[in-house]
Amino acid sequence: MNWYCQEKALNTAQSYNSNRFLIHSWLRGMGLEVIDLGIVPDDYSQTLVMLSKAGEIADVIISTGGVSVGEEDHVKAAVTALGSINIWKIAMKPGKPFLLGEISGKPLLGLPGNPVSTFVSFFIFAKPFLRATQGLNEVTSREFFGVSSFDYQAGSRREYLRARFRTEGGETLLEKFAHQGSSVLSSLKWATCLVVVDAAQRIKVGDSIKFIVLD
Repeated sequence: MNWYCQEKALNTAQSYNSNRFLIHSWLRGMGLEVIDLGIVPDDYSQTLVMLSKAGEIADVIISTGGVSVGEEDHVKAAVTALGSINIWKIAMKPGKPFLLGEISGKPLLGLPGNPVSTFVSFFIFAKPFLRATQGLNEVTSREFFGVSSFDYQAGSRREYLRARFRTEGGETLLEKFAHQGSSVLSSLKWATCLVVVDAAQRIKVGDSIKFIVLD
């Protein structure tokens, strides 16, 4: 799979690089300067060079993709060669192949490549981390409770469901997006919150459930 910017027409086995624009928007919204080093091909040597350069010029390194276990996923190996890895893989869905490491004394946040996984990982891990580096007092988003309008059975990992909340009859009601796949970008446009579902948790209509507002 090759990634391209939106200005170019796609050919077979190509995909638009939506993550780039999402992350730019989030970071600039936080008042941070973005140094865009571009798209790195699925090549270990080029990944090594680019991450080494990032470690020289940035305060925090954020990458997307290449952190899983596929033949063309080279970020983990490159970070190991250049620095160290503190965390790799989180028991959550979406966003399992998250990586936290260090290169040249600079923290590196390796986000998954699928758009929804990128978003959830950024919101749950990267955003609080960056807020902390900015010296803010409140770094994590507040959690609330509402009433579920759906049934759901979680798997073996904690899950973050894209959902909407509304107030009706003095209660906060929660509705989940129908398609929860990690590549369904439309779920992010639709959602106003993330419902937090613990591993193996079963939700029934009317249950009190936890959610985080997408601020």
